[in-house]
Parts: sequence; C-alpha cells; structure tokens
Amino acid sequence: TTPDMPKNAPLQAQHEWGELRNYGHYGQMPRKGSDDVMSDDLARKLIHGYYAATSYSDALVGKLLAELEKLELDKDTIVVLWGDHGWSLGEHGHKTGCCGSDTR
Repeated sequence: TTPDMPKNAPLQAQHEWGELRNYGHYGQMPRKGSDDVMSDDLARKLIHGYYAATSYSDALVGKLLAELEKLELDKDTIVVLWGDHGWSLGEHGHKTGCCGSDTR
C-alpha cells in the first residue's frame, strides 16, 4: 500500500508493486503487505533505468530514420512505433506497470 494515498482513492490506484516485485531488486522492495515504502535511492535507480531505455529507443529510431533518408527510402516507407504500456514514475511513492486510470 501507499502511505500518502489520497482519501477515497479508487482501489485500482492502491497496489503493492506486484509486477515490480517479480524483477527481484535483491531485497530492496518493501515486503508485500508491509507499510514500508520504496527507498528514494531505488526509486531514482528505476526512474533512471526507464529514462535510459527511452533514450536508447529514441536513438535507435533516429538511426533508422536517418538510414531511410540516406537510402532515399524515407518518402516511400511507413514507420510504425508500437508500445505495450507506460509507467507510473514515482507518483504516490511507486513505480510500476500502468493501469487504466493512468491513461485517462
């Protein structure tokens, strides 16, 4: 749970980092069912990793588009980018997979 959860917040907004716990993090995640919160250090590392992955993906898309232009294929090529989900980055003390309320 999240200690600073707003009063009357919807149940789907209250979670226990279910997906994130599956990645391990070597005992740094609070125990399920505890009132502990994720450390600021771990939150920073996770956010840093997310931004690094985003920057890397952006660089690869840039290389692809540059190569298409170099080969003069950019006018006749459709590039489709497809993502599977977004992330909550530190809101209310957590970082985990998205739920419907994150995308509304």
